[in-house]
Amino acid sequence: MKNEKKKFALIFDLDGTLWDGVDTVVEAWNQGFTQLGRSQRVSRESLEPTMGLPIDGFRQLFFSDLPEEEGARALDVLMQLEGPLVEKKGGILFPGVAETIPQLAELADLAIVSNCGLGYIEAFIRHYQLEDYFVDHESNGGTGLSKGENIQLICQRNGFEHAWYIGDTLGDAKAAAFANTPFVFAAYGFGQVPEAQCLATLNSFDELLPLVKAQRHGSDF
Repeated sequence: MKNEKKKFALIFDLDGTLWDGVDTVVEAWNQGFTQLGRSQRVSRESLEPTMGLPIDGFRQLFFSDLPEEEGARALDVLMQLEGPLVEKKGGILFPGVAETIPQLAELADLAIVSNCGLGYIEAFIRHYQLEDYFVDHESNGGTGLSKGENIQLICQRNGFEHAWYIGDTLGDAKAAAFANTPFVFAAYGFGQVPEAQCLATLNSFDELLPLVKAQRHGSDF
């Protein structure tokens, strides 16, 4: 069964696809700014449009006044606070995720690729006790690679013959194209993606299940 599943995998973006963790990240990062002695603050309104940026994009956004290495160290303070708070408090799972993930795991291998910092995906998985359902995960903070390169890495090291990438932004669609992976658009998330770049569009997470069942049975949708 394991080898059969590995012929097909679902690789998920995290923020805007599986959950909304913005409020928890806002809390962690504002704690970090205080710890660093900086007066700046983030809010949901200011942070949400930036979700999905690679790590260095956040450095440039919030610490452009500092030399690059110093800015990277300052950003790391924020990231170090983020993981433990995410594991403790969680966020808002999108409707259908908790119920559908176990069913999807019976049909395909599941993985997560995000542009987040090291430890963020792990904290998400532990908080929601999803360890049994995801076979692998990777982040920009873990490898320093782009999202497209991390999708390729996940596929290579797990022997996935075919995979879909499920995400909610144009950047996700571009990463999937880079990795030569069909893209499924989570339209309920944070972004917009032209229909022409999508294999399919989800208006809710549970709509993914019949698509996967159709694929597994060789149906053309």
